[in-house]
Amino acid sequence: MKIAQTTAPRRVPATSPALTGPFQAGPVLTITGGHLIHDIFASFVAPLLPLIIKKLGLSLTLAGSLAAFQQFPSLINPFLGLLADRVSLRWLAVLAPTVTAAAMSAIGLAPSYTALVALLLVAGVSSAAWHVPAPVIVARAAGRMRRGRKIRILAGDAVDIEVSLYDPTRGRIVWRHV
Repeated sequence: MKIAQTTAPRRVPATSPALTGPFQAGPVLTITGGHLIHDIFASFVAPLLPLIIKKLGLSLTLAGSLAAFQQFPSLINPFLGLLADRVSLRWLAVLAPTVTAAAMSAIGLAPSYTALVALLLVAGVSSAAWHVPAPVIVARAAGRMRRGRKIRILAGDAVDIEVSLYDPTRGRIVWRHV
C-alpha cells in the first residue's frame, strides 16, 4: 500500500530567473489583451438591460439583481488563490475569457430569467477564475520590473514589508509566506 506524500508549496526565490529576468513584452501584452477582451464581454449586461427587461418582462427588482448574480461568484477568489498556491492555474488564463465571451454572448438568447441567471453565474465564475492566475503570469513576465504583482493576504498570514525611509507610515508588502 502506497502512502501519498504531500509537500509544502514551492517558493520562488527572489533570485529566480522568472523574477530577475528581462521584461517580456509579448506575454504581458497577451495577458493585457486577454483582460481587455474579458472585461468587454463581462460588461455586456448594463447596455443590454433595457432590451432584456422588455424581452423577459422583468421587474426592476429582478433586473437589478442580475448584477449581483454576476458578481456573487467572486467570493470564491480566496479559495482559487489557495488552490493556485499549490498547482498551476495558467490554463485558466486561456479558458476564462473564452467561457466569459460565450456566456455573455448568449444572454440575448436566454429564454427565461432562470437561464439568464445561469449564464451570468457561469460568466461570474469565469471572471473569478481569470483574476487569480493572470496577475501571477504578468508578475513573472515582468521580470525584475515586478509590475502587475498583487498579493492576496488573509488574517493571520505572515508577511515581509518594506517601510519608506521618507515616511515611516507608508510601506508595501513584498512577500507573503505560505
